[in-house]
Amino acid sequence: VLEYAPLSTLDDGALLVLLLVHMKGIGLEKWEPYLASLPHTPGCGWYGDNNSIQEEYRDVAYEAKQYVSRVAKGMSSDYGNFLAKTYWPKEWIDSTEKAIEWALCIVSSRGTASSPEYGGGHIKLVPLVDMFNHSPHHQGFKELTTKDGSFQVRIDKDYSAGEEILVDYNLDYHPEEWFM
Repeated sequence: VLEYAPLSTLDDGALLVLLLVHMKGIGLEKWEPYLASLPHTPGCGWYGDNNSIQEEYRDVAYEAKQYVSRVAKGMSSDYGNFLAKTYWPKEWIDSTEKAIEWALCIVSSRGTASSPEYGGGHIKLVPLVDMFNHSPHHQGFKELTTKDGSFQVRIDKDYSAGEEILVDYNLDYHPEEWFM
């Protein structure tokens, strides 16, 4: 696979999708709490049954689903044989494409980009922080890197008790893309 589809040609989002699917298949105890916290049926507009989508968005959701299916099929064809599958949900066992579609939804709906100070644009998943709602009118995360390579994520805002935490994920999507 490294000859005809080298991983170096993939962007951060695609690499994160493959890593997430692989980690789910390995079932490492260290990552299990985070992996178990991810929804089995994520809330992307194109994921699953489109019957619950409002009529005005159904065409867009259908087109998005078709596009995601093509991406998942291509990634499955190139990398599917190399992914661990031992601990996948039974619905995925016969379909690497379903696993990749799930991960595409998780990464696109929960991913956040690095702070501009650290190059920006590098998509990552940060447990718990990935559940905050997006708002372009709020600041993004501040990353404080330590000597051992770990980092802390902070928000420069004082929140009141009960106030919803809103952040800018630093991903440049327009409203329809955020919905999808």
